[in-house]
Amino acid sequence: MSESNIKNMDSINDIKSTVIGKNKKILEFGASDDSTAEIFKRNKCTIRQFELDSVNVNSLNTKKLFGDEKFDVIIIDKILENLENPTKILQQLQNLLENNGFFVCVVPNFLFAPNRINLLNGNLDSQISNTNLGFYTLDTFLLLLDNANLKITQVNRIKQKSNIF
Repeated sequence: MSESNIKNMDSINDIKSTVIGKNKKILEFGASDDSTAEIFKRNKCTIRQFELDSVNVNSLNTKKLFGDEKFDVIIIDKILENLENPTKILQQLQNLLENNGFFVCVVPNFLFAPNRINLLNGNLDSQISNTNLGFYTLDTFLLLLDNANLKITQVNRIKQKSNIF
């Protein structure tokens, strides 16, 4: 993994840790990251990691999987763009939140300059996989949240240097 990617992961984990705080019950939805779990454990949080592969998200039954369990925070880290119906998933997961609970969503910015240049050059293979069903800009992400009856209360952007030029 490149030094730039490691720094970006550290930045994302720092932001998550700061936004979430201490003594929270967390559900991490998507690919698990042990370094993130360690940070939360140091902050006296309990974390339950839920792998995307462990269930067909189109037939996700949160009641069956989690019963009446509630969480202070649900982390959705770089998976919304891979879901066929992210609105439906957000609505179902919202039922797992405590009254003052919140989501922490990490979405890649499709309009990042190297992506634009690759698109203009007809080469987007490095940015796309068969699982990418949607790409988000801030506007399209806001539209997704609006469709799920959610809103943004805080935005943090990770700046990334590009070697494309």
